[in-house]
Amino acid sequence: MSNHLFRPLNRTVSFLQSVKKVVSNHENVLQTRSICSLKPIASANPDWQTKNDQWRYTGADRYIRGICKQRKIFPDVVPAFKATIDLKIHLEDTPLVCGKAYTPTQLLAQPKISFLGQPKALFSLLMVDPDFPSNYKPLDKDFLLWAVGNISADGNLENATTLCEYIPPCPSKNAGSHRVCFVLAQQESEEKNDFTDFKRINSNTISDRFKFKTAKFFSSRNFELKSVIFFQARYDESVPSIYEKMGVIMPKYVNPVLPKVIVNEKKAHPSRFLNI
Repeated sequence: MSNHLFRPLNRTVSFLQSVKKVVSNHENVLQTRSICSLKPIASANPDWQTKNDQWRYTGADRYIRGICKQRKIFPDVVPAFKATIDLKIHLEDTPLVCGKAYTPTQLLAQPKISFLGQPKALFSLLMVDPDFPSNYKPLDKDFLLWAVGNISADGNLENATTLCEYIPPCPSKNAGSHRVCFVLAQQESEEKNDFTDFKRINSNTISDRFKFKTAKFFSSRNFELKSVIFFQARYDESVPSIYEKMGVIMPKYVNPVLPKVIVNEKKAHPSRFLNI
């Protein structure tokens, strides 16, 4: 029998062998990824790089970058950058979800932070409100809620330097939703920074919190931005007591006038005016 009759069969066998090889390789890749994902990281000496790489592998850094662009955190608060550290914020025992809405009552107590950075490195954390005092007519700069420097690489605040004591977000009634941001940066030196040029702010002071320049705080000290998380806060019954503690009267807004939406124009309606 002529050999040409077996050629189609030979091609089929060759094709099936190729498919089997591809499938086998794919299974090996999946198995390798599975082993990596199951690698314990909560050991006595966790690998900070592995932990953050696994976090980025989930696409969390891309999600944060995208939502920060959408809500104008970039560039209203800091210039756009790629988050490389998994910063976690906890309200009591509840993890804070980036972009979600929370009430000032949920943030009356100082939040807990956790992250893993490069060993021996020191970090600074800022918490700011770029929409203060009103979502509809914010200041040109940020309102400082909390500032901590010289944080150890494991996120422990025990030996950190408090630059600005914590106060909860305090959006006034009818002032819309406020974006509230946590920004983490790695300090230039492994030696403690004395922050002699920064005036310390206590929890009963409000005047020195106005018109804070978050991006300049980091850039002027050559601090490298590492992570950012933000949430949205809206007025609730706890806000008047926050202002009372600082010795000021809460601003009042009645029937705020929304900016006119321009249709079919290149200028987009700023997302900060959207009450979401």
